[in-house]
Amino acid sequence: MITVFTTGLLVSFSTAGVPGAGLVAMTTVLGAAGLPLEGVAVVAGVDRFTDGLRTALNVMGNCANAALLERLDGRRTLTLSPDEIGDSPTAQARR
Repeated sequence: MITVFTTGLLVSFSTAGVPGAGLVAMTTVLGAAGLPLEGVAVVAGVDRFTDGLRTALNVMGNCANAALLERLDGRRTLTLSPDEIGDSPTAQARR
């Protein structure tokens, strides 16, 4: 049980941003635990549907983490108006 937990934890770090990596991660964990790899076939049918949900959850978690860190940092970012961005005539005149 400890081998499955440790392998699953280590493999999960590298699979967050890769589509379809859940099947590869499951194969790695099952192989490390000495279990038959036929369990992957059971999940393969629904993995494509759940992969989008995992990706959406990952993106929401990253956004929440960025918002939390920005709030804890206390600094505010400089907001530029559209005229100040790029090579617009207004931006060139201000230089």
